[in-house]
Amino acid sequence: MNSGDKRKLAVFTALTLLWMIVIFLFSAQPSEESYKTSDLVLAFQQKYFDTFFDKLTPIIIRKAAHMAEFGLLAMLYLAVLKSGGDAFFKRKTKINHYLISLMAASLYAFTDELHQFFVPGRNATVLDWLFDSFGALAVLWIVHTISAKIKKKKSTRGVFP
Repeated sequence: MNSGDKRKLAVFTALTLLWMIVIFLFSAQPSEESYKTSDLVLAFQQKYFDTFFDKLTPIIIRKAAHMAEFGLLAMLYLAVLKSGGDAFFKRKTKINHYLISLMAASLYAFTDELHQFFVPGRNATVLDWLFDSFGALAVLWIVHTISAKIKKKKSTRGVFP
């Protein structure tokens, strides 16, 4: 691994750890504080976007936030693995980078739910863990689809001038 690859790996690792800390801090907020954050987003949405999902909007916003948080985390895990962080896994197993990223994000989501169990006013739910894991899966699927299209475009460009 050259120094450029090591720098890229260090940057992606630092960003991943930073994002994990951000998720931890969000989860450490007592329920009143957490709802205030959601209410800010909801107030913005109600001011600028008309919706017929009045009662569902808070739930949709909270679940979308879960999915986005862990989707980004899975993408960061993938970046770490693809920039050289997969050395351990290469020796031990043939598991795909995408699968490892999904498993890692889902495991962190599980530990995040356990953490929330101990925060006043918060609870741990299987449904939230499923939304977190689905968000990771969805983002990884999008990244994989885009990557495959880019590779296909590059390979066909070489065949047909």
